[in-house]
Amino acid sequence: MFEGVIASLLNKYLGRYIENLDSQNLNVSILSGNVELKDLELKPEALFELNLPVEVKSGYVGRIKLVIPWTGLYSLPVIVTVEDVYVLAGPVSDRPYDANKEKAKQLALKKKQLEEVEQSSTQSDANEDKGFFEKLTETIVNNIQIHIENIHVRYEDTVTSPGTPFAFGITLENLSAETTDSKWYVTHLDANAPTIYKLVSLRNLGVYWNASLKYKKLVRSKLDSRIWRDIMKSSIKSKEIFKENFQYIVPPVSATTKMTLHKVENYVVPKLLVNFHCSEIDLDVSRQQYLNAIELSKSMQQMQVSERYSKFSPNAPIKGHVKQWWLFAYNSVVMDRIRPYSWRSIIYYNKEKARYKNLYKEKMSRPENTELALTLEKMEAEEYLTVASIIIAREQAKIEFMRERPERIKKKKKQKGWFWSWFSSDSESEDEIELSKNRKDWFSQLSEEDKKQLYVGIKYDGEKKT
Repeated sequence: MFEGVIASLLNKYLGRYIENLDSQNLNVSILSGNVELKDLELKPEALFELNLPVEVKSGYVGRIKLVIPWTGLYSLPVIVTVEDVYVLAGPVSDRPYDANKEKAKQLALKKKQLEEVEQSSTQSDANEDKGFFEKLTETIVNNIQIHIENIHVRYEDTVTSPGTPFAFGITLENLSAETTDSKWYVTHLDANAPTIYKLVSLRNLGVYWNASLKYKKLVRSKLDSRIWRDIMKSSIKSKEIFKENFQYIVPPVSATTKMTLHKVENYVVPKLLVNFHCSEIDLDVSRQQYLNAIELSKSMQQMQVSERYSKFSPNAPIKGHVKQWWLFAYNSVVMDRIRPYSWRSIIYYNKEKARYKNLYKEKMSRPENTELALTLEKMEAEEYLTVASIIIAREQAKIEFMRERPERIKKKKKQKGWFWSWFSSDSESEDEIELSKNRKDWFSQLSEEDKKQLYVGIKYDGEKKT
């Protein structure tokens, strides 16, 4: 059913950022059509997609609400509400090395890269008819309503310039996106509506950068209690923290965007009309803010290099600790230049790669086995299995699986480009082999009855190929 599909998608994507997500209660809430998650904490590695040596020191989401009208999924809007998002970030190097946090970050990066590879190499059966997805996307985009309130993301740095910490951040009071009629009143549109009207409103979006702060003026000094949340929330309107006024690079600005999309194919009316109206936008950068930004850029580069070797760092000044720093240099060189190429490491690597391949092949036969999935995830978190090694092991597992289970595969004619088609015939074309079962895309999880219901809802002729 659609409920199960949406539950799996929410678990997958929210699970990347939310700590200790309650999957069971989430599944039950989705069945009722009202999903409401409160008092959520962000994972330290929630900013991994930035690929920078930063982490979430403390992150909080007050409420995420999703209203899904199951009885009128194709006639009523899906409403998404996000409130009170407060993120306090900082450099990884301002704390002692934590093996668990580092492993969690590396695992998150690997998962993202592996998902991108899988998505680019795997095609769904439904992708053969892109008209369906265009119609489905239209239906969702036509009527989804998004409301976001009270966002404050702040970065505090005590490493780049230890004597004079600085902080910068983004604040937002409100953002909404709604479907309207031609007079810009909120309404609901049919999937076949010839014209779509979208109203996007933005209120008080600001960017600030406070240079030369004292430690007691930093929010991180209050992380041992929940006071930091109140500080972050109140500062959105007060525009100050600990009586230190925000030094705005972009002072709070409000804007309204009216978008008109004409779906009728003709050359008389423009396809897209955008009317953007906003208050005056100022950009002010002081000398100290500029110097801070230059220093931060250099510091980020240094931290990215040193992050890999941070587990060996003595965390002490060189003077009086020369021996520890020589040991740090020795361990770093050994880790990169010697240990990976020792016979012991090579034998261990090949053994673990073969074990991963066999487990992955077993998982293809039993995709519902959660214990296997957890074992594979633990192995993927290990440093010795790189993304390239995992991809190679998976491809080898797929080839062996297809040889052992030929009834689980099907042949698919390989597509050729127009240039190559000039020099070859159809008889010379090769065949691709792809798995016909165990697909993980959401569309393949739907039953035939669900697909028919979906076709009717979005007014799509499933027999018609576009």
